[in-house]
Amino acid sequence: MTRRSDWRRWRGYALGLLLAVVALVAAQPLAERFRIGVGIQQALCLPPYRVFLIDRHARPRRGEYLAFRSDERLLPWFPPGMIVIKALHGVAGDHVVVADTVQINGQVVATPSLTLGITPLAGALRRQPEDFRRDEIVPAGAWWVMGQTLDSFDSRYWGYVREEQVIGRAYALW
Repeated sequence: MTRRSDWRRWRGYALGLLLAVVALVAAQPLAERFRIGVGIQQALCLPPYRVFLIDRHARPRRGEYLAFRSDERLLPWFPPGMIVIKALHGVAGDHVVVADTVQINGQVVATPSLTLGITPLAGALRRQPEDFRRDEIVPAGAWWVMGQTLDSFDSRYWGYVREEQVIGRAYALW
């Protein structure tokens, strides 16, 4: 009787271990595809969202969220390699104008603050607002991204997200 109960107990452990290994192997593709991104900054640029699911196998379309890795152009607020999420507004071939408003293909996507203009972070960057004026076409392999708040540090200041920076599409969770 003792041998039989020992065998059943070990068989139960072995079956549990086998199921755990199968679950880990089955979950591996999901772990490779998806990632969680959490906004740690105090002032959110995509309010009210702070937590995002990032799908590394999907590319967003205009109006959706793009997750990418920052580079030296995003200093001083984002160190190189940090995951950043912004709304995708412009794709290759789009006409971008940053002047008194931000326009993509003639459509206004951002209007200025009455006191700070369209580039309110210019002073913090020790530059003049005119330094950030643009009238150009989004190049191939690049995306124009912006936050939903005027004080977002986005493409108005540092330009385009490049293909090599892209992680994937982000979905707002909460």
